[in-house]
Amino acid sequence: MASLTKSCDKIMNSQFDKPGAESVMENCISNGQRQSPMFPDLFDKALKTKRFTNRKKDLRLLMRLYRDIFLEEFSQAEVLHYPGLHWDDSHLVPVFDIIRLGFTPKLQELDIGYNSLGLEGCSALARAILSAPELRTLVLDYNKINDDFFEFDNQKLCKAIAKLQVVSLNGNRISNKAVSCLVAAMMVHNNPPNLVEIRLRMTNVDDKDLLTKVIECCPSLRQLDLFGTSLENEIRCPGAVQEN
Repeated sequence: MASLTKSCDKIMNSQFDKPGAESVMENCISNGQRQSPMFPDLFDKALKTKRFTNRKKDLRLLMRLYRDIFLEEFSQAEVLHYPGLHWDDSHLVPVFDIIRLGFTPKLQELDIGYNSLGLEGCSALARAILSAPELRTLVLDYNKINDDFFEFDNQKLCKAIAKLQVVSLNGNRISNKAVSCLVAAMMVHNNPPNLVEIRLRMTNVDDKDLLTKVIECCPSLRQLDLFGTSLENEIRCPGAVQEN
């Protein structure tokens, strides 16, 4: 239950405190050892395989407690941080389904950086974003995402990103092709996108004209982070805040 909505650095499991381990925390989050949130129905099914002293009474109590906590935790969650957990689609899709089905009406920020999002997860993520009325920030840093993700399933991910305020794609294997898909998705909207910040650090994006098009499509854009690219000192948003 502790792993439902808590940030990745707020959970420790003593069973991973092994001799010679540098960090209990690192062992807890490495290789997908932290389980992703489980729907109450799946929890009930798993619970029925366990043994109890008073099976009828205890089983019913635990099922009810988990369902109540699940609904309470996610209904109040404004931020979900699951970075660096080595999760693949089998872990990530359940999270996206929880969002898509309306269990997180207050969610404003989702961070799943440093995981292994796949194409199946990409479609599920797009549906989740479009179903989250308050979601403003999405962090996808270092997920091995490539240009195919932006073309996949009729560019659903691009269309979903266009409704956000902050999107972080640092360290992914994306190039001008991905940005071109994003621009195309922005231009089909009747209203201009709400994007305020786009982070493209350490990517292969290097088309100055294309990035200028991004800025033109997003009048609210205040930061286009291109650190570690060939254009990091050449592109500046008109409304960018001057640094002291």
